[in-house]
Amino acid sequence: RAIALQEYASHSNLPSERKLAEQFGVSRSTIRTALNTLAAMSAITISQKQLSVVNDWTQWKLDLIPYVIEHISEDKQVLRRILTLGFQFWRTTYLGIIPQLVKQRVSKAEIHRLLEIAWSKRSDQVQFIDAVNEVTRASLVGNSMQSYLWLFNDLASSFSRLAPRIPHLATAITENWQSNRQMMESIADADTAQAMHYAELYLNGVENYMFEKLQLN
Repeated sequence: RAIALQEYASHSNLPSERKLAEQFGVSRSTIRTALNTLAAMSAITISQKQLSVVNDWTQWKLDLIPYVIEHISEDKQVLRRILTLGFQFWRTTYLGIIPQLVKQRVSKAEIHRLLEIAWSKRSDQVQFIDAVNEVTRASLVGNSMQSYLWLFNDLASSFSRLAPRIPHLATAITENWQSNRQMMESIADADTAQAMHYAELYLNGVENYMFEKLQLN
């Protein structure tokens, strides 16, 4: 939380393990575990001299975002920056995958089947987000694009964890469902330009809806 609120500036050193242990009233081994967790999420870098350096926002891994939002959602400026980072990652992932899916000639019937399953679960936001993620995941697996799965699974896991904390997320997707459907159908029709067009509409729509509902505009 302190790092997200920039109480520790980017590229600055965190206090020593001993000082942090004293500050939080825990053992040094607990502090070491916490630091290693933050390092795994790329929030900090631990040097060979055991100095912990705070990383810039753009280096953070996506799985850190749900945790941060849970703890700093009252700070609108920071929340906007964190969500913007998440949307940038989402946009890069989607727009990078689409041309490859087009080349693989995804089955239109399979896309329709998966979209219908996802849409039928829209009354339960967590199940809906999981089902929406499954549409892309199944397309990747079914078209021998496993090399993209690690990236997409990271993205999908984070959005699934975000859903209960930000109820607007599922609603934002339902509000822009038609663009999402047209994007997937354009992929099946092997129309890259149209798929990218609808992807931009979909991503922009979800992002704008979220920022408006969270009063971050």
